[in-house]
Amino acid sequence: MKKPPQGRLVWANGKRLKLRVADLDVPVESLSNPASRISKIIDLAAASPLPHVYSVWRDVFNIPEEFGKNEAYVEVSQRLIWLNTELDEFVAYFDGLPNFPKPYFHEAAGQVRTAISPRLLSSASTHIGQQLTDGTRVTFRLLSQQMPSDGAPVDADELEELLNLIAQLRAALEHSSLSLRLRLLIERQLRLLMRAVDAYPIRGSRAFQDSFSDMSGELMAFLIEAKEDSTGEASAALQTKEVSILFNAASKLRTIAAKIGNLRPYVQLAADTVKLIHELKHGGGDTPNSP
Repeated sequence: MKKPPQGRLVWANGKRLKLRVADLDVPVESLSNPASRISKIIDLAAASPLPHVYSVWRDVFNIPEEFGKNEAYVEVSQRLIWLNTELDEFVAYFDGLPNFPKPYFHEAAGQVRTAISPRLLSSASTHIGQQLTDGTRVTFRLLSQQMPSDGAPVDADELEELLNLIAQLRAALEHSSLSLRLRLLIERQLRLLMRAVDAYPIRGSRAFQDSFSDMSGELMAFLIEAKEDSTGEASAALQTKEVSILFNAASKLRTIAAKIGNLRPYVQLAADTVKLIHELKHGGGDTPNSP
């Protein structure tokens, strides 16, 4: 298995299911709080030679060339929204510190807020570097050293292994005997997970925590609905091996969500799911009737 360059932040793209590495020459461990992530991202943006705001952010966020203009615009906008959320966390933390000099960071935060506004994406004349002074960038670098970590970094090898398993899951689903309803559920789970992968360089390990919590909730909602449905496909699904993996998955996801940054249990869960789908595909157990 090919490993990404060590000491660099891992970026990924949900469509291609391949690891993409941004030009961030900094250990992942040093990007463990909102201030440090914002600091590195705005440093990259300010140093970009590209001519206008949209092209700068598309380059910084490493949006693949094969994305169409509209799709890429949506992806860039989403990442700026995540970055604004991180800025909110940054401001809330330092506002809550007693006797901390508020003007010290409020001016810098306001400047960054303006620079990362999605509304600027349509500007063809303003370079992002003009929105950020050297003093602002230095302020964020200094404050990143005072802000506590919001979770252990995700292991790059585990992330790569997980992405490979997701690709296997999608391939297995295309030819499985799982019901359409369950296939759609699992595909939705994979989309939630890939969104966390995309958000990780901006939001940190909390992106995975939120994703795992949402995934667990969706699984439990499906199982409750299936139990109450006495006829049709959902009820049939409860008569098969599928239900055991779903209950098991929901329980494990809740546990994983409580341990931010720990992907190993989910990697194992994904591997078990691939194995189960192959067992069902080859007649290893009862399967529901496909619609």
